[in-house]
Amino acid sequence: MRRLLILLLALVAGAAGAADVADEAEFHFRRGLAFQRQGRFDDALAEFYASNRLVPNRNVQLNIASTLGRLQLYDEAFRAYSEVARQPLEPDERADVEQALAFLRPKLALVRVESTPPGATIFIGRRDLGALGVTPKTLALKPGRHRILLDLEGYRSREVEVDVARGREVVATGELELIVGGLEIRDVPEGAEVRREDTDEVLRTGPGEVMGLRPGRVPLRVVAPGFLPTRLDVEVVADQLRPVHLPLIAEPPPPRRVGSLVVRANVDGAVVLVDGREVGFTPAVIESVDAGRRVVEVQHEGLEPFRAEVDLEDRQLRSLDAHLRPKRLEVAGATQRLIHLEDAPASTTIITAEELRMFGYRTVAEALRSVRSLQVWTDRLYDSVGMRGFGWPENANARILVLLNGHPLNDVVRGYGPLGMDLGIDMSQVERIEVVRGEGMVFGSTAFLGMINVVTRRAEEGVHVRFGMGADTLRGTDLQAMASGRRGATELVVLAGNQYREGDPLPAPTGVGLLSDEESVERAFVLGRYGGFSLTSGIIRRAKHVPSSFVWTEGQPVLATDLRRFASLQYDHTFPGGSFLLSRVAIDDMDYSLRSQPVQAPVLPREETGYGLGLSVESRFEWARSSTSRLIAGASLRRAMHLDGQLSLGDGTEAELYSGTRTELTFYGSYEWTPRPWFLLHFGSRISPFRVTSADTNDPFELVFTLSPVLAMVSKPYEGGSLKFTTGVTGRGPSERELRYDFEDFERLAPLSLVPESHFATALEHTHTVSEETSLIAAVFLNAYADIARTASEQALPFRYSNSGPHVLGGAEVELRYAPGTGQLVSISGYVQARLDSPEDAVREGFDGDLEPHVVNSAEHAISARFGLPVLRKGLVAGTELVFTGARFDSTGLRVPESLYVNLMLSGQFTPWRLRYYGGVYNMLDERRPNPVSPDFGRTTVPQYGREVRLGASISF
Repeated sequence: MRRLLILLLALVAGAAGAADVADEAEFHFRRGLAFQRQGRFDDALAEFYASNRLVPNRNVQLNIASTLGRLQLYDEAFRAYSEVARQPLEPDERADVEQALAFLRPKLALVRVESTPPGATIFIGRRDLGALGVTPKTLALKPGRHRILLDLEGYRSREVEVDVARGREVVATGELELIVGGLEIRDVPEGAEVRREDTDEVLRTGPGEVMGLRPGRVPLRVVAPGFLPTRLDVEVVADQLRPVHLPLIAEPPPPRRVGSLVVRANVDGAVVLVDGREVGFTPAVIESVDAGRRVVEVQHEGLEPFRAEVDLEDRQLRSLDAHLRPKRLEVAGATQRLIHLEDAPASTTIITAEELRMFGYRTVAEALRSVRSLQVWTDRLYDSVGMRGFGWPENANARILVLLNGHPLNDVVRGYGPLGMDLGIDMSQVERIEVVRGEGMVFGSTAFLGMINVVTRRAEEGVHVRFGMGADTLRGTDLQAMASGRRGATELVVLAGNQYREGDPLPAPTGVGLLSDEESVERAFVLGRYGGFSLTSGIIRRAKHVPSSFVWTEGQPVLATDLRRFASLQYDHTFPGGSFLLSRVAIDDMDYSLRSQPVQAPVLPREETGYGLGLSVESRFEWARSSTSRLIAGASLRRAMHLDGQLSLGDGTEAELYSGTRTELTFYGSYEWTPRPWFLLHFGSRISPFRVTSADTNDPFELVFTLSPVLAMVSKPYEGGSLKFTTGVTGRGPSERELRYDFEDFERLAPLSLVPESHFATALEHTHTVSEETSLIAAVFLNAYADIARTASEQALPFRYSNSGPHVLGGAEVELRYAPGTGQLVSISGYVQARLDSPEDAVREGFDGDLEPHVVNSAEHAISARFGLPVLRKGLVAGTELVFTGARFDSTGLRVPESLYVNLMLSGQFTPWRLRYYGGVYNMLDERRPNPVSPDFGRTTVPQYGREVRLGASISF
């Protein structure tokens, strides 16, 4: 209460004091008016000044101005009126002030004082006389010369001299210079922001000078990524550049936010990747995973990869179950563009990389042994393959188009396609082997029976090397080396290797001694990709001692050499909308030699050599006219720019087998219509000119054109079912060697007539998908072969090529496949086939060629089975292969008994070391099955290789 009372008394005293000042001001004002009425203007002015000092008042100020005027103090009166004019006035008051100023102006010497910036304090002559206001302002001065002083805080003072005269007004302007200093910022990282804390203005970024600062204390704040913010007050000195050291302290890392992932999959041993980094194998507990959104991938060879995004919180344990499905197989060979296997308009089989490793195959021919409707044999010179009833053991694979990454490997001299050691490809680098049966294909003039496309693996991201080695009890070795680099879509793979083996020697046809079966291959490949371009190139050199001998060597040993060199550059591009362009240019160089090595006199050495240099060009365009139709057109040209074939005897006798050039041209087109997702119609044709020989014309060679129409329908009548109907006609023209083989000392004469071969095929194939891992395939086929160019068995020496046939065969195939892609495999297939025509039917139809009751080297039935079973997950997988082939007939009509071929292989990998290994027994039963061979050899059959034990391993870095 006491404090409240004191406060109330103070307020009352203050109010009383304020009332006393007002009263005093009023007293002086009234007294000034009284003096003014009495004409005592000096006394009145003093009273008015006293009143205005106590309580400033516009009425008082007006009286001050008018009193100064009456005292004829015009300068002071003008200043007084000017100050009043700055205030808000009533209209009549302002009119009076303006009238007074107008009256005073002619009587005064005026100067208008301005400054930049405005607001400077005005002094006249001396500062101790007091200020006369701030700029801009008009002053009345005594006539004459005056020195005007302008002061403004933060700016340098300015003096302006001016001459004034009564009755005139002049302007005096002063530019004021800002007083500034600078700072040199040191010891801050690039990117640091130096801010003025009081205004949050960014003075600069990074170290350097800051100019234009007003003198005084400036608060600075420095912020830099990865550092703690720093604050510092610095003194800016006028006209100086002061160094400022601002060392920053690195920001301590935030506490790591991590969680854990538990990843399980339906397959053990699958690779787990988090954000693209390999972290373990399923089932896996992955700790210390950074919190946040993580991309988890689970991969296993042969299965579709699983991918999921996981939001992981700090210290969270998150479970993830991955279901890996079998990979949908894709094929490029059937259409030359990558499509799913079930959509390919041809009967197609894929051999995966997992199968190639599981069974330790060293050549493509070995991998093809268990493919349904295929038959593999060797004449100890080349490995050959037959399809659906055709297995004539002559002209190795000249009727099958053999491709490496889409590049044709059939040579330009004989058309032979390499499938054994002569192909030379490192099987561990093969991604898949595509087998396409002939009907339904419109490209490839060599694809008389079908096509085999070997597709190599893509390089892994980064730089890698691999070394491998294999050995077997045939004293064989297989050395491999690989170097690869990949960055995005650009990659390069270099392969090199050497293979050697000594097969079982065979008795010489003369009955004296054994003929060696040594074989060696050196190879190098360069594979690359850049954007839409891909390169496939290689060089393979092979030397082979042929133990089966030849008729023309009179039973003497033969050394065969092959040298293949090729380079293919391909460009493919898929346009928006689905249209597709493929173009390829390639060069191929082939050199072969067959040279006898007599061991008994007086037999002379004999040699057949052949050389061909070819350039090939192909272009194919698929126009996706709509979502339901595609129009396909293409052409391929293969030009043998140089051919040279020679036959020679040891006594100097020589004969030219062929020379000059050869051109193979093919035009093809087709149309695909997909009115519904479950139905595809594909039809087209190719046109190819072939050179033939005929005894009915004077010209030894003439050109004929063959038309090869095809039709394929693919339907999916129900979920999991796929039905394919294919039919078509293919043709094949004779090679230069077949047309011109003419040298009696080699037991050969030129053909009297040789026309293009013809193959009509039709097939119906149904695939029923039982589950993701299991499928059942059943097919029926009908094939008719006519005018097959071969050495007729009825002819006595010397031989000559002639057309034979027709042969009509029908058959059925079945295949059961369980392939979950985890080292487990069950594949059982088989076929039965029979000749549907007879020689008597051909005679009745007027055929006058060579007739025979059996189709040579064509088994009536065959069964193959392959089983894979993981023993130690991926560490050890057992693979078993069984191939039973029924009886066949050789070229003389003799029956060749059935055979059973059994392999057992163990393979696996140790992932931490990137180590792969395999070992096992091939031909466990030591089945030395006889293979029918061409009449050119000195025997009608040649036994296959006996039992061998294989071991191999490779390591990658």
